[in-house]
Amino acid sequence: MDREVRMIVDKVIKRETDSMLDATERVMSEMGDSRPSKTQIRNLLDVAYYREAASLREICEYIDYLWEKEKMDRKNKNNRNKNISSANKIKVSLEEEVKEIMNAIKEEAGEMDSAVEKEKQGIELLIAEKYFGYLYWKFTVNEAEKGKSNGGWT
Repeated sequence: MDREVRMIVDKVIKRETDSMLDATERVMSEMGDSRPSKTQIRNLLDVAYYREAASLREICEYIDYLWEKEKMDRKNKNNRNKNISSANKIKVSLEEEVKEIMNAIKEEAGEMDSAVEKEKQGIELLIAEKYFGYLYWKFTVNEAEKGKSNGGWT
């Protein structure tokens, strides 16, 4: 990625940190107890971090795959439907955050808008990486709080 574009991207992502934290908190509360596993979220983080996906669209397809796979693996029909709903909530939240941050990056870039557009897929993956990192943190904190309320760590 072009050095100047990377500086703009880093600046905007840092500025938008609270927005991403709020988005991950919202999606966690919307999912309630019908959340995917922490391992699934870690897998999504790894896909973005190690650039195993080439684009945001590929990550969204991977989310569909993970939850379809879980749907086939689970025996409890009620949990299947809830987790599919959770997968959609995560996808929608991710796509909204990426769109908002990409618009902010383009606005910040001004005349360099075409350079940003050229690097769009890489930038989207950086944003997804941050998003899943924050979501993973939220899952970890949630599990710790659940453990405390059950009288210990689980």
